[in-house]
Amino acid sequence: MPSSLRCTLIPTVLMVTLVPSASAQVDGSRWYVQAGAGAGSSGTPRHVGWNLDTLCYPVQSECIKHEGYRWFYDLPSDVGPSFSVALGRRWNRLRFELGMTYVKSNLADRFLAINFLDGTPVPPPTATGDYGGSTHSNAGALTTRSMALSTYYRLLPISGSASLFGGAGAGLSFVRVSDIYFVSRYRCVVAVCVPAAGTYDNFHFADFTDAVLSGHVYAGIDYGLSAHMALSLEVSFNAMGDVTDEVSYVYHAVPGLRTESTVSNIRHFTLMAKVRHSLGN
Repeated sequence: MPSSLRCTLIPTVLMVTLVPSASAQVDGSRWYVQAGAGAGSSGTPRHVGWNLDTLCYPVQSECIKHEGYRWFYDLPSDVGPSFSVALGRRWNRLRFELGMTYVKSNLADRFLAINFLDGTPVPPPTATGDYGGSTHSNAGALTTRSMALSTYYRLLPISGSASLFGGAGAGLSFVRVSDIYFVSRYRCVVAVCVPAAGTYDNFHFADFTDAVLSGHVYAGIDYGLSAHMALSLEVSFNAMGDVTDEVSYVYHAVPGLRTESTVSNIRHFTLMAKVRHSLGN
């Protein structure tokens, strides 16, 4: 093949392969509605709390003067359901969308550490003594309802009907972290304990709810089903602000004691199938 002809054919083949057809590039402007469902995970949020409890508990190996306690937990999540609805408008390769997304993941709690407020480690439980004790903690679920304004851009096509897309958005998320509680109970292991073991029992319960700013990043594949219908498979990363809750203990040896807790590192990873229907002719 002459070199001049080869130099002409190669760029032509590349253009046909990489550039969308005229009908794919110029879609005009249309409103559309969209609905989707799939699965999501919340990663591992972090729970940090503190109080001004000055008591030394009888199972501690030594009593250290202090002003309160600070504790740290990880909250691993499982895979839960996710749903979305949206109203949008398309201009050729661009789409602008106002969408609402629901994601829920059950949480576990993994204890990391407890310190005094000045950072001094809490002494470990003593092996002998007049008192014994037990603790139990729990984390319920993380639920978010997000409203976001997002922009999508259609990238190079995979075939005549399918193309890759990417996008980003920002909005407001209503976050709930439910059923966070901690119970600590004590018992007397000798005939009589002074003070009584139950004096030290405590119960903390929190249900976090807050509205926070959120950011969203999307990527996926679009597949045209007809002139008005499209199916997409979309993965997204969604980051939410921290939520904080301040409550009184249900019961505690220090009357009226309050505690403040913050859940941070709230991140959603979702995989959803979405159906989009264009409005009008």
